[in-house]
Amino acid sequence: MSAEIKNLSPQPVWGYFYDLTQIPRPTGHMEAVTRFMITFGNELGLETLQDEVGNVLIRKPAYPGMEDH
Repeated sequence: MSAEIKNLSPQPVWGYFYDLTQIPRPTGHMEAVTRFMITFGNELGLETLQDEVGNVLIRKPAYPGMEDH
């Protein structure tokens, strides 16, 4: 990971961003990045879906008391 990213906060977010940027994804070849995102959501225990056109949707429930925000 580059020194610039290591110094950004919150570090875990930028670490995941860096990992994502390292996956080659030329036009029309999104399989590797799609697998990365599905694995990411599933490992966090979040609802993770892929729609019919290939978009990955990751849903995280609201914190108690924040459901309407």
